[in-house]
Amino acid sequence: GGGGGGAPIVVPLGFMLITLAVCSIAAIKVRQPNFMVALIIGVIAGGTGISHELKPFELDPAIKSLAKPLVDALVEIGIMLTLFFSGLSLDTGADLFSKYGRILLILGLGQIAVSWAMFSLIGSQSGLCTTTPATVYFGLVCTLSSGKAHAG
Repeated sequence: GGGGGGAPIVVPLGFMLITLAVCSIAAIKVRQPNFMVALIIGVIAGGTGISHELKPFELDPAIKSLAKPLVDALVEIGIMLTLFFSGLSLDTGADLFSKYGRILLILGLGQIAVSWAMFSLIGSQSGLCTTTPATVYFGLVCTLSSGKAHAG
């Protein structure tokens, strides 16, 4: 007999979820949003190096190459869950825009303007853009794009 132990990520992930549940209960008591607890626990777990918990991958060379993609997938899932939780905790009542609409508009347009100026400056000073229209276009494309670059 004897058990196999399951997937190597079950124990650390289970520990993180139990910790999240306990800390979320404490956060509710002090009226703090749950997604902040999830974010803090994710930062702590990431800082401790969850990939070191994947030692069973070292036993079988055929699946050793899965360790990094598994951790990367967990990071992506964590980011999606954090965004999901933060969206759930937003107050989207009708009074939200009447109270904060002006400041939200100013901050949003300010962010676009500052990003456009920085990217335009980078484009012109690096030599990527030689004309003014090219510099303006480069700045706008970099500012308004939402793509993600992946290395190798």
